[in-house]
Amino acid sequence: LDSDDYVSADFISYLVGVLQAYGADMAATGLAAFYGDAYRGAIDADAKTGCFDREEALSAICYAVPFGVSACAKLYPRELLVRHLFPEGRVHEDLATTYQIIGECSRIAYGQKPVYFYYQRSDSLMHEPLKKSHLSGLMFAREQLKYMEENCPSAVLAAKARIVIKVMEYMPRIIGGSKEEREMFHYLKAETLPYIKSSLHDSKMRKSQKLRCRAILLGYLPTCLVFRLHTWLKQKALR
Repeated sequence: LDSDDYVSADFISYLVGVLQAYGADMAATGLAAFYGDAYRGAIDADAKTGCFDREEALSAICYAVPFGVSACAKLYPRELLVRHLFPEGRVHEDLATTYQIIGECSRIAYGQKPVYFYYQRSDSLMHEPLKKSHLSGLMFAREQLKYMEENCPSAVLAAKARIVIKVMEYMPRIIGGSKEEREMFHYLKAETLPYIKSSLHDSKMRKSQKLRCRAILLGYLPTCLVFRLHTWLKQKALR
């Protein structure tokens, strides 16, 4: 649990209940993001639950539907956490480990009731100016793709999409117009090109994601415009 997040009173019992209902090895739920003092969305007591097999879950975390790669909001077998430790001194450590943990599970249950509340801070790592030292997430996404190619062919398309999504997560941090930000944009665009075509034809990619992909292909100024608008709309929806 991150220090500025919070969970509902039934967070653990909810995950345990979902896990037991499906006889699963692991349970997960999505993150309910919020700005300010508290979550303002609706709480659905009858929220949908379900269960994935290993390959379905590996694909799901790439699109973050119904749950993502984040280390929190999940209930794990302890022995798998011990076996797959976070890489020391790296950011995006969950991207390096969650897929490996899921890869050792047969059944992964999930629930969609908001029980984990993820605080969006303006000064968090995801909002800091982007540096090359922050790009370990891109490296981990490439490692995840290699894992899918070797162990889970049905999730290869999803893993390619995850690389593109990771690059899109970086973009709001490099749209200030400086020379360094422009150089970083061209580097990230080059890293994205091998996978962006498949993502544009991927039925599981959202329309807003495909719009941002096209903006990246068009260049730096269209990217600045589209990503600023997307960030503004996202923050407005959460306030």
